[in-house]
Amino acid sequence: MRKPNESGMFTDGYIAYTDQLLNGQNPSEVPRKVARASYNNFMANKDEQIARLQQLLELNGLRLSDNSGDIRAINEWLVQNICTCDDYYIVDDGERQNYIHPDWSNVVFDLSIFASEVIISKTKNVSWAFKLGTPREVSFQYPVLMGFSKIQSKQYYVNMGLSLFNYARDVIDGLDLNSSDQINYFIESAIQNDVDLETTMFDHSDFLSEIG
Repeated sequence: MRKPNESGMFTDGYIAYTDQLLNGQNPSEVPRKVARASYNNFMANKDEQIARLQQLLELNGLRLSDNSGDIRAINEWLVQNICTCDDYYIVDDGERQNYIHPDWSNVVFDLSIFASEVIISKTKNVSWAFKLGTPREVSFQYPVLMGFSKIQSKQYYVNMGLSLFNYARDVIDGLDLNSSDQINYFIESAIQNDVDLETTMFDHSDFLSEIG
């Protein structure tokens, strides 16, 4: 009988997204020209990466779609199965923190691309953007979403990758074990910053109270 790997999932044939241009660095740490080339590479390959994620999820009995029930099932799967690798690091205050297992890190990254594409498809003004600003900003030179018409600041953006990685970190640390609609919530919260909530694709009757 076929068994999942050490991460608890089936990854047969799955190819993680890699960016040789960054050479292991964050976009904020490289020159503008390199970061821009990395962004262009990301834009050229994001659809293929979503297709790879879809195949991986199917191997694990899940369906990738913009249906809130399918997204909820993926969220529940993540909460129940996400794990760490054996290595760990010590932060400055002496607290031990485990790394997210590389397989799960890859899945979270791909989910952030998919969630971002859902937001774009359900809004009128939102699109991918190369985040400018200052190197002190956490998303400097990253691919982000911008153009939210209901937000007065033109600099407002959503970095779904950052949101999902922080959420995954909270799940691993035992801080967010019951929020199986969190990914739906991230998506809806972004959508309603550009269009009226009732025009989105979700049934809101069982959503978190913050949705309304």
